[in-house]
Amino acid sequence: MKDEFTGKMAGGMAIAGAVIIPLGLIISGVFGGWKGLAGSFVGFAVASLNTAAAMATLKWVMKKPAGLMPTLMLATMWGRLLVLAGALFGLTYVKALNTLAMLFSFLALFMAYTVIEFIFAYKGFGAILKSGKNTGTKL
Repeated sequence: MKDEFTGKMAGGMAIAGAVIIPLGLIISGVFGGWKGLAGSFVGFAVASLNTAAAMATLKWVMKKPAGLMPTLMLATMWGRLLVLAGALFGLTYVKALNTLAMLFSFLALFMAYTVIEFIFAYKGFGAILKSGKNTGTKL
């Protein structure tokens, strides 16, 4: 089940990235010039790194007992969000980047990836909790 889950989620992420990234780069390049294009690249890179960390965390949490899953997911989510906020705040001081292009490119990809993560996490955890696989009892 985990391989099927991971494959479907990776496919959804690839499709979302293939649609959003080219459009964002074109729009940022047209309206922001080279600084907008550079900001857009950085924003998409930060969103992609955040998603890679979220997928690794999700795979790690799925190996844990069902009772710990919600706590671990919340703790890792808050940790990632704090690191992400610090990184984005630090990047706003880079003069070679268009800050708006960076933030809006990040936000577009982040929102798409978050929706996909939520849908697949809901399906994955629902299947695990229904099966009672990690608790030894039927829930």
